[in-house]
Amino acid sequence: MADQVLSWLTLHDPALFSGPHGIHTPQARDALQMVAAANGSTEKAPSQAALTGAGASAAIAKDKQAQALLKAKGPSDPAFLDVWGSDLVGGAMTLSEMARNAAGYQPQTLSNDSASASAYQEYLRRIGSCPLFVLKMSDRLTITKKTSDWNTLIDSIADTFSGIANEDKNSIVSGLKQLAQAASSTMETTETENVFVQNAVNVDGVISFYLYNSTVSFYEKQGKGYDTKQSSYDVTRLRLEFQSNLWPKYAASVAAKFTSSIDDWLNGNATSTDGTKPIPALNG
Repeated sequence: MADQVLSWLTLHDPALFSGPHGIHTPQARDALQMVAAANGSTEKAPSQAALTGAGASAAIAKDKQAQALLKAKGPSDPAFLDVWGSDLVGGAMTLSEMARNAAGYQPQTLSNDSASASAYQEYLRRIGSCPLFVLKMSDRLTITKKTSDWNTLIDSIADTFSGIANEDKNSIVSGLKQLAQAASSTMETTETENVFVQNAVNVDGVISFYLYNSTVSFYEKQGKGYDTKQSSYDVTRLRLEFQSNLWPKYAASVAAKFTSSIDDWLNGNATSTDGTKPIPALNG
């Protein structure tokens, strides 16, 4: 197990992919473009992210403590490592960010050529190969829209997040509406296809990554901005569980290569809607 984890960390070391300011090196970009060409996928993949669960507040507090020590003392300091070893959500999100960076999936803005479905699929492959995550669910659901109101469909998609408390569904619904807004903002024709990515990390006794996506075709509807005319949607669901009991053993090895915070994860996995207008057809 130890060799597998250390090998994964070596292969996903950000130093292999990024130069100053986190920008991918030309060599890494060429490799990622070759992967995209091989996959033949040109769709954009806007993303939203949410932290949910009864343990979310405590996780945020622990992560802020770890980040303060990291800033003050550095990644090899014993005081930082002591707290970092118990920052389970920060650790899980750091591994996720290493996988996303190595895959070149950069969904922060859809004008980025790395905000693509092929890069997202590469991210799924890489995070799924991390030995500190265990695959707990992988399936595909088909949802049929029985009304012209897409708000109802969004609620139905949010309901597929089994294992997440009802009070947390509002953040997922809000994220799905932002995905629609982000997707419509970059349309150059009357119709376009996007892969909507909704991430959630749920903290409730265990730490679970919910990585869901659905392909949605948008078109311009007079007086309502952009809407969708689909009647059915395939929602691909993936749930990974973090092996929290193993994190203290590998926390220092991870910190030696990279660290990420909860805020970093939330911001890095959310497509900006700056400069866009809400879609009237999507209320709230």
